[in-house]
Amino acid sequence: MDKIKLQKTAVLLILLAVLGGVFTKYTLPRKHNIVRGLVYRAWQLSTVGMHRPALALYNLAVSVEPSYYQTYVFRGDTYLALQNVQKAEEDYIRTLELKPGDQHAISSLSMLYTINNDFKSAIEGYEKMLKVDLSQTDYYYCQIGLNYHFLKDYENALLAFEKVQNPKPKYSNVYSLRATTYSALHRYELAEAECEKALALDPSQQYNFTSMLDMIRRNKERYINNIIKLDILKNSLAENPTDVNKYFDLAGVYHEIGEPENVIKCYTAIIDINSNSWQTQNAYYNRGCLYYDDLGDTLAAIEDMKTAAMAGERNAKNWLKEHKISF
Repeated sequence: MDKIKLQKTAVLLILLAVLGGVFTKYTLPRKHNIVRGLVYRAWQLSTVGMHRPALALYNLAVSVEPSYYQTYVFRGDTYLALQNVQKAEEDYIRTLELKPGDQHAISSLSMLYTINNDFKSAIEGYEKMLKVDLSQTDYYYCQIGLNYHFLKDYENALLAFEKVQNPKPKYSNVYSLRATTYSALHRYELAEAECEKALALDPSQQYNFTSMLDMIRRNKERYINNIIKLDILKNSLAENPTDVNKYFDLAGVYHEIGEPENVIKCYTAIIDINSNSWQTQNAYYNRGCLYYDDLGDTLAAIEDMKTAAMAGERNAKNWLKEHKISF
């Protein structure tokens, strides 16, 4: 059906919906059929990219029968196509209120949570899908593992990836995901092996997997060099434990290898050594960033930013301003 015919049909259905509101003799079954027709035509419009006309039909369907759950789930898809994430989320939630356990809504909502960086909620959603849809378990385990990876919970990410039962070209990315996760854990030999498995499974992606393999090997070399730097800096600090510059260098190396807790220890040492200096201001600011970005400790981050700002640290003042926090 071409777009012009769809538009004509949409206009007719709008008229039917209006008439349904005028004539009170409509029975409930007939009212329901009108709504189903509206939703179906709206879905057709949306599938050919006519999202705004589709949205108008979905809105009409809601006004005629607010309790029809499919209107909300498909309208959520249309909102998502229009990049209105908030409205899409509201419609998926409304769907689940009307029909708890709806697979379409749970899956779509989980995807939205990932987009919004709410990885824990996304994991919960995909775990629910595992209980109600056994046909897509590999996909759900991939998504669970990916969200754990975003949380930097690499061990649980690996556990999820390991549960993918039928790796095939469609899911060759599970090997690349495992490779990335092993690399984050500095298990580079295992990361290389996963890349080679992915390449064997899907040779059509040779360029991508070969590039990933090269990146893993570069990361491995960089990690080895950083371990050497750590030993040198630790030995230097053992001889001169008040060398603030060496602590900054050490913090940089720990940050490079992904150990935020040790970075914080370095900044704390700087603060303890120099209680009133620009280096201390910088240490408070950097530690605050780590608390906020890496560890999710908002209260500790705000406290450090306020301390740095009151001492005159400009970046801390800007951070507080951006987050609408007074000091």
